[in-house]
Amino acid sequence: MRLNSEDENKKGDRSTIEDLLHRAAKADRQGNYFEAMQCLQQVVNAEPWVSFHWTKLGYVQRDLELYKDAISSFERAIELDATAAAAYTGLGYCLAETGHLEEAVEAYEHAVTLEPKVTRFVFLGGAQASLDRRSDAEASFRRALEIEPDYEEAIFNLAILRQDNDIDEAERLLRHAISLDPEYAAAFRELGFVLGKKENYEEADQALRKAIELDDANPWSHLYLATTLRVQNKMDDAEKEFIRACELASTESYPFRILAGFYRELGRSEDAERFYRTAVDVDREDADAMYGLARLQAEQNRISDAMKWLDHALMLEPDHTKAAELKASLCQGTD
Repeated sequence: MRLNSEDENKKGDRSTIEDLLHRAAKADRQGNYFEAMQCLQQVVNAEPWVSFHWTKLGYVQRDLELYKDAISSFERAIELDATAAAAYTGLGYCLAETGHLEEAVEAYEHAVTLEPKVTRFVFLGGAQASLDRRSDAEASFRRALEIEPDYEEAIFNLAILRQDNDIDEAERLLRHAISLDPEYAAAFRELGFVLGKKENYEEADQALRKAIELDDANPWSHLYLATTLRVQNKMDDAEKEFIRACELASTESYPFRILAGFYRELGRSEDAERFYRTAVDVDREDADAMYGLARLQAEQNRISDAMKWLDHALMLEPDHTKAAELKASLCQGTD
């Protein structure tokens, strides 16, 4: 049977689209996301009515961190197919990355309703946790573990949530995560933190040193180890770890603020003030650093300096209880 010209053109078009999809998939596997995006843009131009094409394009745009474009692609995929769970998942991810957490939760909820998969429940739980919806997040992580009991990311995130309410369960979960992946640096870090809270300092020290061995670049591992060393009165070693954390997170104020507090406890007031000021220089909106500096100055009877920093802190955070209490105390003392 001979094909007419229209049938031949359709066959040629289909062959071209399949070739573009193949090239896009190959480029994606090789990490050539821009090439993959170019191929997929040709595909959606040729077949704009196919939801799956828009979803594929959205994921490549997500990998390129073109979140606005990716959101548009995922939304187009959903318009074409309201049951496109993968599109809802990608949409949720991009919304979360751009700070639209409520909308991200809604998208993830659509995804898990359509196709309940372990990764989707983990994404949902992460977004809920970021919104401080802890009970919802815990339920999502537990649902993920019902699907796949040994899914490490769900185990780890559930452990983080359980640290405040059931520290023993948190420890069990973290040990389980480590048994599944003996090189899980984050799990060793959080296990060290949990063991430190339980005053099991020897094991905490071991876990945190293992975390640092696996990933020396995480400042929190060094901060947790410094805290563990401090409570054991190993001040020189603690100081080294605090300083290392500052080196690793030099664009953040929190390690400098914590180091300043350490020096204050040691009675090294000049060092404490220097690092409180460094924290404020790094982040002009760190009300805690301003409060710490004010408290130090008040202890030195530098009341006017302290009041200045307290005013700054309370302007940034009117509900900063400690700053308000210290200011009231200083005002009363000057009456």
